[in-house]
Amino acid sequence: MRHNQPPTVTLENYEAVYDYYQTHQQPRMQALASYAYLALKYNPVVNYMQETGDQIKRFCDRGDSFLISVNHPTNTSDQFILAGAAFKSPLRRNIGHMRVLGKDDLFEDEERRKKIDMMGSIPVFRPKDHGMKAVAAAGNRMIDVSAQRLKDGDSLAVFVQGEHESQHPNRIDAIHSGIGHIAHRALKLDTPLHLLSIGIAYDAPGDEPNLNNASVYINPPITTGRIPKSINQIKRIVHQDLQLAVDAAREHYETT
Repeated sequence: MRHNQPPTVTLENYEAVYDYYQTHQQPRMQALASYAYLALKYNPVVNYMQETGDQIKRFCDRGDSFLISVNHPTNTSDQFILAGAAFKSPLRRNIGHMRVLGKDDLFEDEERRKKIDMMGSIPVFRPKDHGMKAVAAAGNRMIDVSAQRLKDGDSLAVFVQGEHESQHPNRIDAIHSGIGHIAHRALKLDTPLHLLSIGIAYDAPGDEPNLNNASVYINPPITTGRIPKSINQIKRIVHQDLQLAVDAAREHYETT
C-alpha cells in the first residue's frame, strides 16, 4: 500500500495517526542498512544461550511474532543499542518488520521522523505528558494497532518502564501495564506470539555512560503456550523475566 504525506502526530489527530501506522511499511533494505550502521557504531556485546538463538531463528523462519520488553537505563541511547543488538542477533531476520513504541514528541521534527519511521517506530501518547483521561481513547487504539501488527507478522519492542531510569539502571522497579494489554489483545487474535526480554547494561552509571560495547542479554523466549491468560499475570512475568535479562547483561562487566 502506498502512503501519502504522513499525518501530523498530535493527540487530537490520533485516529489518523493510528490509521497510518496500522498499514505503514518500512523500507526493509534501508532499515537493514541503518541497523547495521548502529551495530558498527556502538558495537554492543550481545549474549544469549545457543538454544535461545536456535528458538528465535526457528520462530522467525515460520513467521511468528515477538513482543519484546526492554529496560530503559538512559535517556539518549537505548534505542540505538537495541537496534544494533538486533542486527547482531538472530532477530536480524525480522528487521524491516520490527516495530518499536516511541513517545509522540519524537515525531515532531520532520527529518527525525523520517528516520524513526524508517526504523519502525509507532507513536505513543503518554499519560504523564497529556493526562490519563485525555489519552484513554488514543491508548486503546495504540493497543489495537500494536496487536494487529503482531498478528500481521511484525515484532514489537517496548521500553516497558515508560521512562529512563538512570538512578537505578540495574533494577526494574516497575513496568507499565501496556505490555500486558498488547500481549493479551494479540493472543485474542490467535497470534503466534512469544514474549522476549532484552536487558541492556552500560559500563558506567547515569545519563552519560560509555555507549561503546554496551552489554546486551537476550533471555529465552516465553513461548505462546507459556504466556499467562490475564493482563496482570503477563505484566508480572515480563517484570520478572526482564530483571533476569538485566542481571545477565550486568554480569558481563563483572566477569570481564
